[in-house]
Amino acid sequence: MQELNDWKDFGVEGHFQAKNPWYPYHEFLRDNMALIAGALPSETVVMNSLTANIHFMLVSFYKPTTKRFKIICEGSAFPSDQYALQTQVKFHGFNPDNAIIELHPRTGEHTIRHEDILETISKHKDELVLVF
Repeated sequence: MQELNDWKDFGVEGHFQAKNPWYPYHEFLRDNMALIAGALPSETVVMNSLTANIHFMLVSFYKPTTKRFKIICEGSAFPSDQYALQTQVKFHGFNPDNAIIELHPRTGEHTIRHEDILETISKHKDELVLVF
């Protein structure tokens, strides 16, 4: 509620005037996020929305070739995450129907099994460029 009230009271000025100013969030969240990510603080930043960050990561890491262009992802990913994958695949001239391999839990289960992920990676290893 504090953040919502600060947004109501300060609007964009909450970046500097809120009780917990928003502008330096990336600084005071960095060390704990590095622990979560298993990275160094100098390798970590908290920013944007998840979908925007997915686009940034795909621009950086999705480097398809004519031979290796496929992405493995969970089939029930958030719709905007799916759109980010589709957008990048199309941008590089590939068809999402062929380039995106969706994994789903087995019938009656709620999570994807580790062995199913490994099997899918192995099956597509010669065409795979990214596991999302």
